[in-house]
Amino acid sequence: GQPSVKAIEELKFGDLSIDKTSRIVKLSGVEIVLTSHEFELLWLLASNAGEVLSREHVHQHMIGREYDGLDRTVDVRVSRIRKKLGAYSD
Repeated sequence: GQPSVKAIEELKFGDLSIDKTSRIVKLSGVEIVLTSHEFELLWLLASNAGEVLSREHVHQHMIGREYDGLDRTVDVRVSRIRKKLGAYSD
């Protein structure tokens, strides 16, 4: 059979680490508590780092329906994640 390719389970960006299996996010060794929705969004964005994801793509992936141009759910989640990470950075 074909050798199985192990899916990426952990991402690291400098002092930030995101572990998909345990769903733990750490910044400089300090655990950042995120909701499951925030974790999913952070993982989606981090696993596509370096690529531009359209708001429509993120919305469809996270919310499961077409983006109507008005829904700010994703924006709110991104800003919450930024605040949580920012609280731990210098």
